Amino acid sequence: MKMNNGNSNVVIKFFCIVFFVLIGIVALRAGFIAIFQNVNGNNLIEFSEGRGINKEILPAERGTIYDRFGQKVAQNLDTYNISIVLTNKYAMPGEVASMEDIDAGAEKLAPVIGMPVDELKELLYAQKEAGADQTELGSYGRGLSQTKMEEIEALGLTGIEKTKVQSRQYPQGVFASHTIGYATYDPETKQVIGRMGIELVFDKRLAGKAGSYEYQENAHGQKISSAPEIRVEPENGDDVYLTLDLAIQNFVEENIKKVQAEHNPEWIQVMVVDPKTGKILAMSSTPSFDPNIRDIQSYVNPLNESAVEVGSVMKPLTYAAAIDAKEGYNGDEIVPWTGSIEVDGFTINDWNRYGWSNMKYDDGVCQSSNTAIASVVVNKMQSETYLKYLNAFGFGKETGIKQTLGAEASGTILFGTEAERITTGFGQGTTATAMQMMQAYTAIANKGNMMELQLVDKIVDSNSGDLIYQATPKVVGNPITSETADYVLDLMNQTINRGDCSSGGTYAMEDFTLAGKTGTAEVPDQENGGYYHIGDTGYNYSFVGIAPAEDPQFLFYATISRPKSDPTMAMHHLAEPIIENSVKYLMSKNSSTGVSINTGSGYLTAIDSFPSFMNQVVADVKPVIEGQKINAVIIGGGDTIIRQSQEPYTPYYSNERVFLLTNGSGWKMPNMSGWSRVDVERFANITGIKVKIEGSGYVNSQSIGEGSDFTAGDELSITLAP
Repeated sequence: MKMNNGNSNVVIKFFCIVFFVLIGIVALRAGFIAIFQNVNGNNLIEFSEGRGINKEILPAERGTIYDRFGQKVAQNLDTYNISIVLTNKYAMPGEVASMEDIDAGAEKLAPVIGMPVDELKELLYAQKEAGADQTELGSYGRGLSQTKMEEIEALGLTGIEKTKVQSRQYPQGVFASHTIGYATYDPETKQVIGRMGIELVFDKRLAGKAGSYEYQENAHGQKISSAPEIRVEPENGDDVYLTLDLAIQNFVEENIKKVQAEHNPEWIQVMVVDPKTGKILAMSSTPSFDPNIRDIQSYVNPLNESAVEVGSVMKPLTYAAAIDAKEGYNGDEIVPWTGSIEVDGFTINDWNRYGWSNMKYDDGVCQSSNTAIASVVVNKMQSETYLKYLNAFGFGKETGIKQTLGAEASGTILFGTEAERITTGFGQGTTATAMQMMQAYTAIANKGNMMELQLVDKIVDSNSGDLIYQATPKVVGNPITSETADYVLDLMNQTINRGDCSSGGTYAMEDFTLAGKTGTAEVPDQENGGYYHIGDTGYNYSFVGIAPAEDPQFLFYATISRPKSDPTMAMHHLAEPIIENSVKYLMSKNSSTGVSINTGSGYLTAIDSFPSFMNQVVADVKPVIEGQKINAVIIGGGDTIIRQSQEPYTPYYSNERVFLLTNGSGWKMPNMSGWSRVDVERFANITGIKVKIEGSGYVNSQSIGEGSDFTAGDELSITLAP
């Protein structure tokens, strides 16, 4: 049947109209999209830039900080941050991604993370009402351990999203804390960032370079597997090896803690240096802090940032200047006056106001005579000569340690009048840092060679093991000759060991020869002017020691400020055990069997290579522990050791507790009184017990009593106190 032309034209016109209407609709829609960049309420630019392409940061592993023998001082620790999902907007069909029952979820979660239940509920409801897709939980939800995360996952709650992050752990606890500093996780860069000390100054070296991972995702935030991806691998940070020696640093920390508790000084400063190389073996001060909890009272590192009047430890350096200058010094000549003298209207007194008859100049160090110093400064060298030597020893200027520690005080030389020159000679008026004193004394202990003080021994590529930097000893000056250095070292030897000297005889050692000099300095009263005059508690006490005097390997310097209890013995109680233990330790480093060192509260054992007790019978292990004086805690009633906290074949010092886990059940809780935070954490790590630690210092109380049964997963609360 044929369609007539009229009907045909009508049909054609109809389809043309429909076609052009559709074209118009498409054009209008395209124009709307082009103008407003919006489809079904979704901004296309945001979709393409935000949801279409996802870029994740791949954090680099931060480098480890070690002591000079490879013991870890700062290391990485994986922790977790959690957030609560409050919507199912991005969930797959049939999936529950949110915490739907906030009340029930909060009541389960809050006790685990230590957050008040009502506070958690209030936060979650407020965020949900505000339209938030998810919310973080502040400090309660950050830095959670692997054990804590497993505990949270065991609750079986939906809507908890976890993110693994790096954190920084300091396994030695209070350990040169102002020097090491600390680092914390930065959520913006997803990297651990140095905030203080070595961690800050060497942050670029330690941090490495983060990588990235780019991929396409769909509207539900899921990766499109067929789409291309771009991955740039992170470059891990370098490892930094310090010159610090774990054993000597622990001797220092242990005795600082004792003296701080027994004598209650304002502060303490201690440094130990190898005088032949300038390597800093130990350095610490109070008040200190635990970088794991950052209980920081002061951000100043006083050893390099605080200059003080040092007292009579300046006298050997003044003698060195006069002897080396050869402008009239004769050690056998009699000092013309002792006891007290008047200079520029000021009276300069000896501690012995009666003075000494026929005292030789050389005995001025031995007797710690201020009037002998006055005569040396006035009569045995020109004032410009003395100033030249003070400058040559490095006073009044920085040592250069700022490059390693970030800051440094230069101190001041008080030298305008004759009285000021004299008081400078015995350590009053002129100020110096511990760093400056140590650098100057390397010249006395090292044949006139003044060494650059070094804290970083080497830097190593953590991936390849390639050496990036290696420190080498550097002579920064020769302020005196080798002959003068030996002369002054002998005067300091006599001061300790001659027997009739008044200032150092109590420091004599039985097993080696110590040379040294004590110091007592008046302390400026910053509020009222002048100096404190309140008896023995108004002074700073100092000591410099060099050992063995015949071939120095050890240089010690310490200052104690205004001890309140038994002040005249405070320095003796601090210096003697550190010097004795450190020198014996250094002399025994070649011994593979270890050396027993008297700490005053027992004997400390140093072992170069700790044994492996793995899979050994407990009955065979016990005699080894006793014979080598290992401070071990055996856990469980089994007959075989299956785990040990101390890495085999690494250096060990018996002020560290070692935990040995047996294959038996029936674990009994030990008495933790006096344990450090590090001890508790090592115990928790090897047993799997869940520990909550409050406070700082040492264990004062424990929630599970001594001898009580416990198993992995039990909860233990620990309170620390100074």
